[in-house]
Amino acid sequence: MVVTNYHVVEKAADVETLGVMAHDGKVYPVSSVLAADELQDIAVLKVAGKGLAALPVKADAPVGSDVYVLGHPDGQFYTFTHGLLSR
Repeated sequence: MVVTNYHVVEKAADVETLGVMAHDGKVYPVSSVLAADELQDIAVLKVAGKGLAALPVKADAPVGSDVYVLGHPDGQFYTFTHGLLSR
């Protein structure tokens, strides 16, 4: 599974037009959209294929810890943002 923003998938004609790229450049097809919420701007996708591993999560990270995100909002590639862990 992959979590992304709703606005990323909302205009897709069908799941055949969606794909997920791993850090090594390999592309995996999306087999279905499991859940999506426009108001919260979130979508959960089921990805076909093998070889993807979950990112490690630090279970004991305290509230207020730094969080860094690299994304592609609104067609702006490789936008780096910073935030704080809220819960």
